[in-house]
Amino acid sequence: AGPRVLLPLSLFAVMVAATTSGVAMGLRRLDGAFLKTLETLFTLDSTSVTTGIGHEIMINSRSSITLSQIPLLDLSAEPGLLRAYVMDQFDGQTWSTSSRLRLAAHTLAEVQVRPESARSFEMIPLGDLGDSLPSPAGTWELDGATPRVEGGWVLRGEPKAAGLALTGDRLERLPEEKPGAEYLAVPEDLERSLGPLAEQLTGETPTNLGKVEQIARFFQDNFEYTLQTDLSGQQHPLITLVEERRPAYCVYFASAMAVKLRTQGIPTRLVSGFAPAEVNPLTSRVTIRQRDAHAWVEAWLEEEGRFVAFDPTPSGSRERVIGQSGPPSVVSALVGALGSILRRSWSALQRDPAGSLAVMLKSPISWLLLAGVLLSFLLRRRMKRAASSPRASKLESSDPRLRQIHHRYIRSLRHAGFAPRPWETEEETIARLSDTIDPATAATDKAFMDRYRRSRFRGDVFDDQLLNLANLSLQKRS
Repeated sequence: AGPRVLLPLSLFAVMVAATTSGVAMGLRRLDGAFLKTLETLFTLDSTSVTTGIGHEIMINSRSSITLSQIPLLDLSAEPGLLRAYVMDQFDGQTWSTSSRLRLAAHTLAEVQVRPESARSFEMIPLGDLGDSLPSPAGTWELDGATPRVEGGWVLRGEPKAAGLALTGDRLERLPEEKPGAEYLAVPEDLERSLGPLAEQLTGETPTNLGKVEQIARFFQDNFEYTLQTDLSGQQHPLITLVEERRPAYCVYFASAMAVKLRTQGIPTRLVSGFAPAEVNPLTSRVTIRQRDAHAWVEAWLEEEGRFVAFDPTPSGSRERVIGQSGPPSVVSALVGALGSILRRSWSALQRDPAGSLAVMLKSPISWLLLAGVLLSFLLRRRMKRAASSPRASKLESSDPRLRQIHHRYIRSLRHAGFAPRPWETEEETIARLSDTIDPATAATDKAFMDRYRRSRFRGDVFDDQLLNLANLSLQKRS
């Protein structure tokens, strides 16, 4: 602290602001590519490399995904799954949202509120997700935006504040609903091949829940996760996946499971969104990145009268591949916590500059920091002033007249830029003055100092001669 560090601190603040602004601009440009894939997870190109979530997912023979570390959301608690899109129709190649489901409008008021199982958390958007508001199933209240609820109970809208507050069912239970016939539609070739395999897995299991769990475990226990999927062959990619048990990623496991369930008469749909996994052990906050994009299955359970989420993707294998296995180190946690704070602050500043400034002004921490800087500045200034004239303090007299004359003399030296240096004697100071000012003024200074020292240390009587020398020295310096 102190005046010496104010300039470096100011430069550091400017550098941080400029760097953050540049990084934010770069991230927004990178987000552009993500937002394009937000609508379609996989393109028609069978060898495309894509990442993201969307309401259309294509099943190609070959495809790959890239892992992006770009942060999209910052959460104050860890939910199960964040739902963004629901797809109910499958033509053998593309999962998409039917017009009936897309146009089905709901309201959050329709969600059955269970206060005893309520859970609330904060969600701060860090990247542009379009009009998508990823949220857990069973969300019944959202502050900071005016959402519209589309079919499948997914939320759309534009955030009106830097932070959103979500409240919903702790168990993430969707409202009760009746599925349509499209939830059972399966292409004939997949029906012929995957139907018997599904029948073998489920066996004599009497309930839909038991059948769903059997098929989910089949994929979890017998497959490996990979970012590069190769299901090329003479058959449909999903048939090749199941029969040859080749490695794949979430979209393929969820698609194969959904088809199998439909062949067993269980209404099923695909959901895309995010699977939170990066929890900071120091702050308990959760960072959602593009790499957390995920797809899973929602099966309609007759015994519950609602759709329930099931994830067939081998979780352990996925965590190893995308680098989420094991807790972060202390250093990584500290860096992550600092990065989270900076991202949240920058996001809030961008969305609501006036509000962010008001929050800072209202925060006692801000005032304590400001008071600390000011106090440090004043102390530093006082210490510097005392250190700049140690000889003067030693020469000060108890006689108020002598002390006043000496203070005036030292003050005149400072104003003229000739303050005594800490290591100098009076003779050395006078000698330095003789090299920079005229000899007459230097001689007057020397005469004054000799007379003052005799009055101070020898007990000479204070007289007008000392006062005249002081006045003469001051006049020449001015």
